[in-house]
Amino acid sequence: MSETQVLLSRIVALRQRLEQAQGLACEAGAVAAGLLEEPAGPARLRTLEHRIARGDECAWQLEAVARPLLAPAEESAPRCPRS
Repeated sequence: MSETQVLLSRIVALRQRLEQAQGLACEAGAVAAGLLEEPAGPARLRTLEHRIARGDECAWQLEAVARPLLAPAEESAPRCPRS
């Protein structure tokens, strides 16, 4: 009976690995499809510039939110002299 249990547990483990591999393959396919849909040439450059601008905006927003939270710590921290 214990051999049967070992065999069943192996089957379960293999099924889990198969499902995980199928999920990863599906995810990789979706990423590849997304890469193929990106424009080429100058349009690709404009897309990149747009993404950079959005990243800059996110950085500004994050800094605006974090600055008030970090201000008390920055005020009490010793400052290094500028050379």
